[in-house]
Amino acid sequence: MIKMKKIWLTFLTAFLLAVAMSSSALAAGWLPMSDVALGGITLEMTQDAVENIYGQPTKSTDRGILRYDGCHHVVWQYGDSFVIDFADGYVDSIKTFGINGIKTPAGIHVASAEIDILNTYGEPWLRNSNGRHLIYWYHTEKDRKLFIDVLYGRVASIVVAYE
Repeated sequence: MIKMKKIWLTFLTAFLLAVAMSSSALAAGWLPMSDVALGGITLEMTQDAVENIYGQPTKSTDRGILRYDGCHHVVWQYGDSFVIDFADGYVDSIKTFGINGIKTPAGIHVASAEIDILNTYGEPWLRNSNGRHLIYWYHTEKDRKLFIDVLYGRVASIVVAYE
């Protein structure tokens, strides 16, 4: 009976350790959906909602129906460093690449220090480098992603998009 208790206790300990390890591995790079936005704009917002916040864009480009998703895309640009892509009238991606006051809900913006990204969001789901740029990938459920491009230890651009 005592031997069976020891075997059961060993099995239970190993199982709980495995669950704890897999949970922490899965949690790396996951963000709540409320953190995946830029400048108050979230994916799936309508063009009207964006216009109510920012007004008419500086520039609007009609890209037509794109083959990769079959949606009609229109790109709005505000100033020279804030771009919103709409697919069939809904926000499909958001990008900022200049010092313009646009930030994530957690306060990360272009020129934030790389350490601020890690202190704010923790380890990314994926870290990718092309030699000069380092891209931090964070994601949520529903295939929403936050990509943060770092150059020389500072945020160079931020993108919110789908997979």
